[in-house]
Amino acid sequence: MKLNLILFLTLVLSVDVIACKCLPMTWEEEVVASERIFHGKVLAVNDNQFDIEVMEIWKGEFASGVFQFKQGATSCTSRMFTIGEEYIFYLRSNEVPNCSRTTEFQLTINLEALDAKFKGIGNRKAIEADELTVIQRDVLKNHFKKSGNEWLADLDRITPRFAVEGQWVAKHIFFESIRHTSESFHWKKIKIEKDEYFIFWLGRDWKKAERRLKKKATR
Repeated sequence: MKLNLILFLTLVLSVDVIACKCLPMTWEEEVVASERIFHGKVLAVNDNQFDIEVMEIWKGEFASGVFQFKQGATSCTSRMFTIGEEYIFYLRSNEVPNCSRTTEFQLTINLEALDAKFKGIGNRKAIEADELTVIQRDVLKNHFKKSGNEWLADLDRITPRFAVEGQWVAKHIFFESIRHTSESFHWKKIKIEKDEYFIFWLGRDWKKAERRLKKKATR
């Protein structure tokens, strides 16, 4: 019995030691930390080694049009990728950290920011303004499609507000919240005094959130 307890505690402590903890990074910090940032398509997978067709490059150098990297050397690099799918890759030491902004190509909002930073294309103020850009709106449409929610034509013509649970948030915080959660999100229309607002909302309890949002909007 005593031996079994020792073995159990050893196992638990070992898991705690090797478990990977993600450190939150802003997009700018991750861009600096990443050695390569590129758009690529997964061509093949063999023993956690991925062959990636390099389609567009923002940072780093590549010797050919097909790049290889291997995942799983540590618990911090256990993310896997699907053959035939396209991603925006943020690589460090030829690996993709679990909590990096590496994501499906159609779900990233960072294309415009990458172009502005590395290619001098676009205006960062316009990208970060409250109004959605075309790419940001397309990303939201893809998130809606993925989560099974309906996108209405009205949403193409409005400048929405953003909320997470009962908190009004800036646009960039809303997109960061989507990245950090597996929950689906919704569009909502609420009336505050005499004005109506379209809201992109992420959360679990809309009734409770609506009361808090209305209260905060009238302060």
